[in-house]
Amino acid sequence: MTDATGIAHALEKKASWRREKAQRHPEDVRNIEAAEMLESLAAQAEAGDIDPELSDRLTAMQNEGDEADERANELMTAIGFSQRYEKIDHLIRDIVTD
Repeated sequence: MTDATGIAHALEKKASWRREKAQRHPEDVRNIEAAEMLESLAAQAEAGDIDPELSDRLTAMQNEGDEADERANELMTAIGFSQRYEKIDHLIRDIVTD
């Protein structure tokens, strides 16, 4: 996940996972809401709506090891539950900062 396409793919994959959870647990509307948020963020990433400085920081962090991917996965899993992001830059900022 070193570019906009990579992060978009990861977000789409997580959205699909959330939609599966929504089918298994239709009483919990958070899964659908989370899938919609993830899809919106993926669309922003695909459109290239990422601040170049944040993109560079993410790439640098990924080049140092798996920490960025692990952090991204944690945050994406929490979207719609304990985390909410309207802008892709906000998610990336949280990935690259402690």
